[in-house]
Amino acid sequence: MIVLSETFSVCPVCLGIVQAAYVKKDGGVYLEKECGEHGKFSCLISQGECDFENWETDTVNVKPKEVLTKATKGCPHDCGPCENHLQTACCVLIDLTERCNQNCPICFASASAEKKREPGLSEIEKKFDGLLRMSEVRKFNIQLSGGEPTVRDDLSDIVAMAKAKGFEYVQLNTNGKKIGMEENYALALKQAGVDAVFMQFDAMTDDVYKVMRNEELLDLKKKAVEHCRRARLPVALVPTLVRGLNDQEIGSIIRYMLENVDVVKGIHFQPMSFFGR
Repeated sequence: MIVLSETFSVCPVCLGIVQAAYVKKDGGVYLEKECGEHGKFSCLISQGECDFENWETDTVNVKPKEVLTKATKGCPHDCGPCENHLQTACCVLIDLTERCNQNCPICFASASAEKKREPGLSEIEKKFDGLLRMSEVRKFNIQLSGGEPTVRDDLSDIVAMAKAKGFEYVQLNTNGKKIGMEENYALALKQAGVDAVFMQFDAMTDDVYKVMRNEELLDLKKKAVEHCRRARLPVALVPTLVRGLNDQEIGSIIRYMLENVDVVKGIHFQPMSFFGR
């Protein structure tokens, strides 16, 4: 075992700060750490040492222009970013609502159909103005999310506001239901200024959707992609991968992308993690 560098991490049990080291062993690079109360932990970081060395040497840090939190307890407890934060953001996600038009048992955001507090246009504008103050030479990419942002009747106004303020790239996180149900909705989003749609897309079979989303959705997903094609609105498919449920769907999703590559420009695979809810 060869120690490549040392750092700090957290215990995955108590979240206490512990010393850690990146070590080369068994043909890969691992993060090794030990908590006095909960023992030793090891996590594979890279299957090749060359990849790890590139990450270490090619990093160009641009610190945030504006501090949002004070460094009092140390990383990661002061994250926000604090004055010790080493890297500014590239893409900033803004939650527009906690409402949703689906009822997914695996929902990370605990979204639901019931009416909850949502930021008004003036509050969202203040967020945009704050991001303009914090932007570097190129303004941040904006990702509008939720909940399900398409449940807001003023979504096009929000997108248009972002564009008017000079944000060059606005992407939309969505389950795609409204885009699939309303033939001209994708065109309205495109005209408002949406640059890309990040669409929930878990499988090429409804058996998976019935388990993950409580309803059959495949035909509606395909209609949403078709409506985006007509609107010339690029789509990235976003599958939530669950081991033993839809990991066997990876090949089918890739084939679907290749068959529709004029509108589907990529896939963002997101493995599911359990967060205790």
